[in-house]
Amino acid sequence: MHTGENVRAFLDAKIATAKTTGQPVVIDFWATWCKVCQVIDKKVWVDPAVIAESRRFQTVKVDCTETDPEMEAIWAEFQIGGLPTIAFIDSRGEILHGKTVTGFMAAKDMA
Repeated sequence: MHTGENVRAFLDAKIATAKTTGQPVVIDFWATWCKVCQVIDKKVWVDPAVIAESRRFQTVKVDCTETDPEMEAIWAEFQIGGLPTIAFIDSRGEILHGKTVTGFMAAKDMA
């Protein structure tokens, strides 16, 4: 899923769903200008093993192309230093800061 406006409300809804279903959340923070983000879309997210593993998660793609105060607050909350960043939230709604991935990760490692 992609997001644009009202990202905070969208994330809150996904986290609430994850808590209800007992699923963790994986969030792909990306931007249209990010070349590595484009490679991840073409080579990682389409990999059959990654797709199979992703079914355990609530999945979110957050478009960070445009920044505003809401997006800046989300970046601070998730401790994003650059793009792409893949963040994880456990099934209790806690951000797993130690599991965040920044930059490219091969499909075999992502799975």
